[in-house]
Amino acid sequence: MPSKSETKIEELLASKKRRFPFITSGIVFGVVILITAFYFDIFALFNSSEDEVLFEQEVVVAEKGNMATTLTSSGTAKAGAQSNLYSDSTGEVYEVKFSAGDEIKEGEVIITFDKDTALRNLEISRSNLNQAKITLDELLDSPTDSEKLNASQSKISAQQQLESSKQQLKNAEIALDKLVEPDLSQVNSAEANVVSAEANVVSAQSSIVSAQSSIVSAQNSIDNAYVELLNSQNSYCETLLTDPPFADEKAPVCSTADLPLTETNRSRLLDDIKSENDPTTARITTTKAILLANSTYTNALSSLDTAKSNLETSESSVLTAKSNLETAKSNLNSLLNPSERDILQAQLSIDTANVSILSSQASLDSAVQSEKDILAGVSEFQINKQKQVVYSAELSVQENQNILDSLEIKSPRDGVIGSINVSVGDKVGANTLLGVISDITSISVDLAISESDVEGIDEGLYGIALFDSLPDQPYVVKISNVSIIPNITQGIVSYPVEAEILKTREIAVALPELAKYASGISGSSELASFISPQNNSFSPQRIDPSNLDLECIRKQLGNDFDVSNISPDVVEKVMKSGCMPRSTMAGLGSNPIMALVEQFAPSKMPSAGMGANVILLKDLKEDLIMIPSKAITRKSKESYVKKSLLDEEIEVKVTTGESDGIRTSITEGVTEGDLIIIEYKVSEKDSKTDIKESVIEDKEPPRSRGGPPGRSSGFKGGAGQ
Repeated sequence: MPSKSETKIEELLASKKRRFPFITSGIVFGVVILITAFYFDIFALFNSSEDEVLFEQEVVVAEKGNMATTLTSSGTAKAGAQSNLYSDSTGEVYEVKFSAGDEIKEGEVIITFDKDTALRNLEISRSNLNQAKITLDELLDSPTDSEKLNASQSKISAQQQLESSKQQLKNAEIALDKLVEPDLSQVNSAEANVVSAEANVVSAQSSIVSAQSSIVSAQNSIDNAYVELLNSQNSYCETLLTDPPFADEKAPVCSTADLPLTETNRSRLLDDIKSENDPTTARITTTKAILLANSTYTNALSSLDTAKSNLETSESSVLTAKSNLETAKSNLNSLLNPSERDILQAQLSIDTANVSILSSQASLDSAVQSEKDILAGVSEFQINKQKQVVYSAELSVQENQNILDSLEIKSPRDGVIGSINVSVGDKVGANTLLGVISDITSISVDLAISESDVEGIDEGLYGIALFDSLPDQPYVVKISNVSIIPNITQGIVSYPVEAEILKTREIAVALPELAKYASGISGSSELASFISPQNNSFSPQRIDPSNLDLECIRKQLGNDFDVSNISPDVVEKVMKSGCMPRSTMAGLGSNPIMALVEQFAPSKMPSAGMGANVILLKDLKEDLIMIPSKAITRKSKESYVKKSLLDEEIEVKVTTGESDGIRTSITEGVTEGDLIIIEYKVSEKDSKTDIKESVIEDKEPPRSRGGPPGRSSGFKGGAGQ
């Protein structure tokens, strides 16, 4: 049972609630402001030196809204779109026709490779194609007389080969029979050969004896002739050969070392006895005697050499005769006693002949069938098969033609040669970077996106680029390339991304997408300075053809002007042509889309190498319950907000969602229309003037550089800025 004091407290509280049923949060807020101001005045009056902490509160309404996810990355401008020139195959550079910095037109040949091999391969493939077509034509025209003749000759040749194989078998069988049972005539012939060989051995041995006798006889003749030669030498050397008073001149033949006579001494002796030399009788007699004796001696020596040669011949004849005798005996023995090896060899010859017969018979059968097929004409299968051969040959020609064409590297666009990486004579492999063609009419920004941020960065994504060197000109960009190959530097992984700066026509196409994202961007962010909802009512007025002087326009813009297809840049040209009434031009001039196109249309493109901050619009979450991030307090891992409910403040646990740092979406705990209290800590030194200035700044956000006025934060009273 509750005590009396507790009952009184409850009654008191109940009476207070009944007494003030219509006090609103605004009145409470006003009273708090008055009390705070009075307190600040009293505190200033007494000039207190202590800092006293005070609290200020603002109340905002939880509202539904959109939130855009953005990513800011720094990058560097580069000159236009680039086209890399790659080699399609391995080759040697034959000619380089342009240098870096040269202007070039689309389709012009920049680099050529050596074409000798490619031309040769193309000619070979063309030759193969012609041969395949000829073969196909022959099949379609078959059988020809030459085909019939060849088929007949092939059959005759196969028949002859079969007969030859049969004869080979017959001979092999006869040879085997003779081994097993030799003919008597063969045996007699073999025995006669043995007898003849034995007689030849005896005859050869007799020749040896005769040769030996000749050697002895020749040796005796040598001895006798040498004695006679010595006597003739003494007679020649001791006899006075010249009448006095002339000196007795003789040839130098008086030494035994001079025997037999040399050809020189023999010639001198013959000269001495010539009649014109008027020799004496004694000289003639002794000289002839020594010459004759020398001739006899040399003939005896020659006879000895001949006898020795005959002996060697006889000995060789004996060896040959004995070898022939052994052969004859072996042949006789083979006839009478054939070896197992000979029998097996004969049997193998029979087997070989049988195999040859089978092969010859198969060849004959094939030749006969081929002749039948030729006489019957080619089949549809053969024609289709040859057509496939022709088709393959045509593909080969086309492939070799493509290879030949690829040896000329042509420019894929109009532009300027950015670089040439090869020289004449260089040998390069397939997929080698040969050079770069740059498009100087456009500029892109190279970005490096970290691996944690690259998800969601796809081609076609829009953004705004802000260059430090061009602070008054924002640029609309579009992602044109996202590399799948990362760059890894000191363990940090990033992905190269290219963002192309859009021109007037492309900006007009991009504005609806930018407008969609603008609804989800916080008013105090840098991007909101350039895109605001006020500028996004895209309902451009169309040109009424009845207000146009078409003859004037076609004269100014050309005969291809199409009144049914007028883009923003064409509208601008029409406005400048002077062919429209002022009222129509005024209506177009106030068109919001034209204002934004004019704002973002680049009057000057940034130079290559300039640094830029690029804000990419990644995603848009719609219909979120959002409150200022400053209204959320953290306790441990949980989040809380203060709600204003009538005259009470209620702290509510909430579940947070997306946040852009200024606004936070609430998924649980807050509904649309709830009053949320934002509490600020201030001190006495932070004067009322400072508070008022802060409020004024919140109500009038500063204008951003070069863009439209800043938008609100999306909350009442500018809370959360």
